[in-house]
Amino acid sequence: MIGAVRPIRRRVVAVMVLALLVVLPASSSAAELHDVVLPRGARSISPNLFNSSRGFRKTVEHFRRWFRKTGLDHKAIPVTRYRGVVVARFISEHATSKWLAIHVFRAQGRTQIFIVPRPTKAPAKSPAAASS
Repeated sequence: MIGAVRPIRRRVVAVMVLALLVVLPASSSAAELHDVVLPRGARSISPNLFNSSRGFRKTVEHFRRWFRKTGLDHKAIPVTRYRGVVVARFISEHATSKWLAIHVFRAQGRTQIFIVPRPTKAPAKSPAAASS
């Protein structure tokens, strides 16, 4: 009887591991968007807006460390407070980055991250199409 239980237990464990591998990527947050590495545990609210799992200061420090580590050209706008909202902004100065700006803000007790994607260049119109 004991020998018969082990193969069943192994199958159950194998099925559970497989289920976790399938479910976790769908339920966890996107770790990277527009080549921006988000803090661990950040949850998507809309396509470019995330709730941070960390506080405001730790979220800002995450991005500062990430910029130091990657060496990306950026301009850090000093932290600003206005009408109960605290904002830190990072503007990309790298022409080929997929993002234009990262805004970290705290409002109503929640820290959120907004990534502004770099606009894609529209194809140039031909002179014949412009005159029509």
